[in-house]
Amino acid sequence: METTAIEHKSYARDEAITYANGTCYIGDTVTTSDGTVMRHGIGHLTTAAKVIDPVTGRHLTMTEANASCAKWTEMEGRWFNDEPHGHCVLREHSGGADPIVVYDGEWVMGIRYM
Repeated sequence: METTAIEHKSYARDEAITYANGTCYIGDTVTTSDGTVMRHGIGHLTTAAKVIDPVTGRHLTMTEANASCAKWTEMEGRWFNDEPHGHCVLREHSGGADPIVVYDGEWVMGIRYM
């Protein structure tokens, strides 16, 4: 799979980005010539924690009482043009339990390389 060259304007280290859906990225970024900020380099992405009702499947507001039911994912590793690319670790978290490693290996432009 080929990677596409994008004209980069500037690079930043240890940038913190919070997206509208609550997902947070901390790591290296690049700003393109059109002003788009992308994950690029080494970084850590964490999705917003969600609590899902096991009966209805609906998202619930997180409270102290149901926080142990929260679920979220994290991706740690190398990024290229806003996609996981190179070695990355994908983990799922559930409440206070130990994280589950879903995949620890190589990625090519956002796709697991198996």
